[in-house]
Amino acid sequence: MNAKDQAAELREQAERTREALGETVQQLSDKLDVPARASEGMQKVGAKAQQVAATAADKAQQATAQVKDSAVHTLDEAERRINDLPEAVREPAHRTMDVVRQRPGLVLLGVAGLIVLLRLLLRRSHD
Repeated sequence: MNAKDQAAELREQAERTREALGETVQQLSDKLDVPARASEGMQKVGAKAQQVAATAADKAQQATAQVKDSAVHTLDEAERRINDLPEAVREPAHRTMDVVRQRPGLVLLGVAGLIVLLRLLLRRSHD
């Protein structure tokens, strides 16, 4: 190998070494860029939180639909049973069912309050 070939080979080797060193410096710089790494981490956390929220929203919608279907079925069954009641009770029962159908949230709140009250009374009687 003559001197020109050796010089050319050394220049190529120096160029490859320079490129490799530049890549290594860039990789180290990327690892030491704390704000960028934190931002990447927050993006991952944010994406996971959005996924969890979407899943929870889907489950809540499914549960709401099930409760609504169950409530409608229960109200329909109550209407059928009201028709079997004696005449004196039938009309007030139908009016009550009309209120329940018009304001189901209010009725549910009242039932929940009654349950809480009963639990408190039962605790007092056990103490």
